[in-house]
Amino acid sequence: MTDKDIIPVLANDMMDLFQKEIGEEQFATMLKDEKMVRPGNCDGLSVVKYHHLVWDLLSPIAQTTDKKIQNIETSVVRTAIVQTKMVDQNLRKTE
Repeated sequence: MTDKDIIPVLANDMMDLFQKEIGEEQFATMLKDEKMVRPGNCDGLSVVKYHHLVWDLLSPIAQTTDKKIQNIETSVVRTAIVQTKMVDQNLRKTE
């Protein structure tokens, strides 16, 4: 089951994003992109910080695993920020 088609340019971008592997350098650049700063009134769109004393007590394996989870969380938050800003722009256009 599918819904109506979206704009072809957006469809192509989404296909590229989900079907091609993103390079580590491109991923690192995306995470550092200053355009992905959260809106001031959306405190929930932020990555949870860990406590340094707790971090030091973790085993190296646990630290590695946690770092991978932090990277996933960062990606999810960045995506949510971009989506939030896009929805905000569209809502402002209709006002």
